[in-house]
Amino acid sequence: MFRFTLQDNLGRLVHISALVILLLIAVCVTYVLMSAGSVADRIHREDTKLLVKNELDQQIAIVARDQSQISNWDATLEALGSELDKNFVRREITNWLWEDFEIQSTVIIGRDEKPRVAVFKNKTLSPRDGQNLIDQNMDLIKSANQFYFKYRKKVNGGYRFPVNPIREGTIAYAADYRVIDGTFGIIIAQAIVPSEGFLLPKGNPHIMLVFKPVTDEVIGEISKKLELDDIKIVQNVSSLTDKDIGVQFGKSNIWLTWREEKPSSEIWSQSIPIVALMLLTVSLALAIFSSRYGNLLSELKKNEEENRFLALHDALTGLPNRIQFDQALSEAAEKKYTNTCAVLCIDLDHFKAVNDTYGHLAGDTVIATVASRIAKCVDDHGIVARMGGDE
Repeated sequence: MFRFTLQDNLGRLVHISALVILLLIAVCVTYVLMSAGSVADRIHREDTKLLVKNELDQQIAIVARDQSQISNWDATLEALGSELDKNFVRREITNWLWEDFEIQSTVIIGRDEKPRVAVFKNKTLSPRDGQNLIDQNMDLIKSANQFYFKYRKKVNGGYRFPVNPIREGTIAYAADYRVIDGTFGIIIAQAIVPSEGFLLPKGNPHIMLVFKPVTDEVIGEISKKLELDDIKIVQNVSSLTDKDIGVQFGKSNIWLTWREEKPSSEIWSQSIPIVALMLLTVSLALAIFSSRYGNLLSELKKNEEENRFLALHDALTGLPNRIQFDQALSEAAEKKYTNTCAVLCIDLDHFKAVNDTYGHLAGDTVIATVASRIAKCVDDHGIVARMGGDE
């Protein structure tokens, strides 16, 4: 009787021990999965934020480049002499900036700090109509003025502006995302400087102030490019839920938010069957878990590498993006390669007609094909990067 009782107790002890072991395994697996999911969510969240921030910075860089067609031009300085060239304003500013770049508002502030030119879309307004835009962005105007005095060089008879604010990568403009008269967009202020060493007088420069709305199409392109769900512009941060993540537009109080995709959900969905198998048999479950968990870590690492790749490369063409190009250009300058290298700025003539006629998919195909051909020509003799659009 005693022997049978002892055997029964040992049997119960074995069963209880097995159950405890299985429970411990289940607890440990749950803890590991939660930790891995938390790490995966955090890395994915931070990498996505970095990519979105890069896109927002890229939008400012595009507007800065577009407005520099006017603000960095000798002809503009000549037209803004003692007698304003109204034909130049109508031809080059009123028509060109709106039709080609969709810059909605342009105001040129004179050396006396009063508006000389005011343009809304394709209409030339009275200069005093530009005062409202000036008043709302006086901080950017002052910053642009400071950049001007920082970079100009004194020469006999006046001053020269020795650097090109756009092509040489010198940030000589002030920019931000703001709401202007109920419209959200990008505002940029830059001193009007020469492109070919034009001699500048003493005193304040002319300041060019431009505003371009951020359209639903721009937000949609960012959403499509980065595969973000429920992307939207939010002015009231308190309305966000715990499932929303976002990036602030510049120094504004406005955020770009999207619905967070959590890799941990995928980790859990793939691991639940494994946990069930581990509860059935310890050895088989451990083998399956080790294999699958290793695969999950490899997948996580792969996703991280892809995200980091996207941070420095253009998603459409696979070419280096502006960030990587600027790094390469800075390295060339530091190593004094400037006498043995060249920078070519290439775009596609009439490319807008391709998009308008055949659609953006055809336009993307053209850009990718041309990018591939240029990269093949350059090969390992240099770097080919996509600045944005068809550039």
